Amino acid sequence: MPKINRTYTKRLDPRAPLVFDTRTLRPGSMRTEERTAAAPADLGAGMIGIPAGADLQLQVQLEGVSEGTLVTATVTAPLAGECARFARRPLVSIITPVYNTDPRWLRACIASVATPATSR
Repeated sequence: MPKINRTYTKRLDPRAPLVFDTRTLRPGSMRTEERTAAAPADLGAGMIGIPAGADLQLQVQLEGVSEGTLVTATVTAPLAGECARFARRPLVSIITPVYNTDPRWLRACIASVATPATSR
């Protein structure tokens, strides 16, 4: 007789802020919910993510369909990350016309490049 692998998942706490109770939904029924929840610590992918504890604004629409439950959601939250593309500061070339240009404009152009407006 073949061995059957059974994996049991942990039962979710229906009071948890990111768990939505769908037991009352029947095919053809629908309800919407809005709530604010704290972001868990592992909500991200690679170099970008939502800081742990940040407010997640959730707008959720739950629809009962014959195959189960259709969930449509919009989440608004702050993102934190870094650009991995530039390991070093990129070299920037600036081309500007200099023939018959007022020297004040040339000095302003050079000063704007020499003192960047942002850090890094």
